[in-house]
Amino acid sequence: MVYCILISHDEHSVSYAYGQTTADMTGKLVYDFMKNEIHIVNKPKVHAVLFDQMQSLFGGHRKEFLNGVFKEKIAYEA
Repeated sequence: MVYCILISHDEHSVSYAYGQTTADMTGKLVYDFMKNEIHIVNKPKVHAVLFDQMQSLFGGHRKEFLNGVFKEKIAYEA
């Protein structure tokens, strides 16, 4: 699982706190949806999240981001 909570966004990127569980949302990432690139600012402290899962999650929401739709909470279950 990947759980994300919106931190901020602009016209090119979106920042989320993330983690494998809702109790460990200590990671932070920036998704540049214009370039389709994920930048890990810091990893969650307790549980690792697979990069492939994050790619699937953000790839699935890319169209929404490009259209200016930024959900406060998003998740992906493998």
